[in-house]
Amino acid sequence: MSTSTSSRNIGLKEAKEIYSEARARFRPSAEHLVPDIALLGFLRDVEENAQAVEILAASKLPHRGYPNARAAYEASQRAILLATSPDYDLDGAKAWVYYLRRDRNYLALPRSSAPAQSPSDPEAWFDGSLDEMAQVWESLAPGKGKLLRRALAELPGKKVRAENWAGVAIVPTIRDRLNALFERGGKASRGDTSSVYNAAYGGLSRQSHPSARLELSRVLKNDQGQIALEERPRDPVADAKGVRLSAASSYAEAYLALDLRLKMP
Repeated sequence: MSTSTSSRNIGLKEAKEIYSEARARFRPSAEHLVPDIALLGFLRDVEENAQAVEILAASKLPHRGYPNARAAYEASQRAILLATSPDYDLDGAKAWVYYLRRDRNYLALPRSSAPAQSPSDPEAWFDGSLDEMAQVWESLAPGKGKLLRRALAELPGKKVRAENWAGVAIVPTIRDRLNALFERGGKASRGDTSSVYNAAYGGLSRQSHPSARLELSRVLKNDQGQIALEERPRDPVADAKGVRLSAASSYAEAYLALDLRLKMP
């Protein structure tokens, strides 16, 4: 299967089967331990959210699968962002530290009651977790453990608008990296896919966020002056199809990330 598979219009069942075959072949390596752990985290988010989409698509509320479809979409894009990095190990270390730092910041927030089993000192917990992972990676691949401290030093600051470990706009970055990759392999580029990605994300977000919007067919007023609203019924078949197609696309993008990783030395 070529790296152009993610652009094919395939169904959820086929996309899941293709992805699952590649996932079964992937094992984290000592040399790439931390980035592989980060990649597996993104892949798990794709898998679990896509499974939730399947459950909701078969229910009486298929449109409630849109938030899960959006989460799978976001996870698959981050998997590709990592897998296409020119420095997989360093960027993977940055990704791992980035999310550990977010957890530390969350745990340090003032609250009336602490989350269950939360550390009493989030800063000490952060340093200890980072050092522990650095030691594990160093023991398995000498010289790699120091990348975690380097990653921490090089992570973008809080004022960076792009909320990811690389501090970049994800969609145009993925577009440019994949186009360069395809062209180096003698294949036609995808062209400017930014509008397609952004439209897809916009549609998923529109269906996921709280909204004051009601799809009304009529507004009525009776003789007593009371207002009655008649809502236009949703199309559950169309909603189910929409969330399933989105989940299929995320599986295909996740496969692309896996395919790229499997081809690494």
